[in-house]
Amino acid sequence: MVDFWRLYGNVNNTTIEFVLTDWNDSLLAMKNGERIVHAGLVYSSERDVYLDYVVPIFELSTSLYVLNDEEGRTTERILPWMEIGVVKGGYEEEYIKTHHPLAVTVPYKNNAALIDAALNGKVKRLVIDTQVANYYFSMQSDQHLFLPINKVYTKSISVAVPDGNYALLQEIKAGIKKIPDAEIRRIEQKWLNTSTRDTLPSWLLPTFVAFLMGMFASYVYLLKRTVKRKTQALRIANKQLEEFAYTDSLTGLLNRRGLEKVYHSEKVEQIMQSGALPLS
Repeated sequence: MVDFWRLYGNVNNTTIEFVLTDWNDSLLAMKNGERIVHAGLVYSSERDVYLDYVVPIFELSTSLYVLNDEEGRTTERILPWMEIGVVKGGYEEEYIKTHHPLAVTVPYKNNAALIDAALNGKVKRLVIDTQVANYYFSMQSDQHLFLPINKVYTKSISVAVPDGNYALLQEIKAGIKKIPDAEIRRIEQKWLNTSTRDTLPSWLLPTFVAFLMGMFASYVYLLKRTVKRKTQALRIANKQLEEFAYTDSLTGLLNRRGLEKVYHSEKVEQIMQSGALPLS
């Protein structure tokens, strides 16, 4: 959100003063009115009482994260009496109380405190913005200590001003319209990862080609061995058939076809013509 409002300030030549507070404190500040803008939050009927929403700028998903153990991996959704960590005053808390009234919410003052409680075993389940959770868990030595097992909702984040401050609402709305859509999408992609690029790791293509070549070489080798083995088997079978055809099955001696083959061979013909083999 900081990048977005810095961009807003540059485009509109306006000085932006950031006030970093815990989530619930940011809502209390909006209730007090004055010239203050909430950087971005999810619409709810409860907040609509004291806020006017300007325009949605990003989309955010929220998931149920569970401890990566046997009990956690068998969890599929929010269940009655389940203790769930949330940020106090966050839309997650309101959502659970509205849609899962029998679940027990355990509030923490901000995302950092909620994640710290999870890492220290104080809470085994938490409902938190997916991108926020990914950021915090990615910095841990065990990045898979908690797993997202259910997407609870996907909502738009909107800019808001105190209820009734119409002039400020129109000013902010006009300023946002001046920001190029491409710049908003760039920030959204940078921080929220709402789209993915179809790119492959540089090592994947060479590895795949090498794998195909290896498979082809193995296939050729196996094919040659198969052909050689079948050729040898065919030769043996032909020799056996020839023996059956030219020998007598009872005596094992050459039969008529066998004798004809012997005495009509080219070598015998040459001997007979030379007179070396007497004929009677």
